[in-house]
Amino acid sequence: MGGFREPGGFFDFFSEVPVFFRLFIGAIFLVVISVFAYVIIKGLRIFADVYS
Repeated sequence: MGGFREPGGFFDFFSEVPVFFRLFIGAIFLVVISVFAYVIIKGLRIFADVYS
């Protein structure tokens, strides 16, 4: 990475994190996104039912 290393930066912190923890964060991120999408679709469906 050369001399481009911010001490205390987000990517510096991320490179110190074990791979397992990275996968864990990724899994949580995916779950949150899928729940968010499900809620949006559900809300749109209710909205469409009410206004059809």
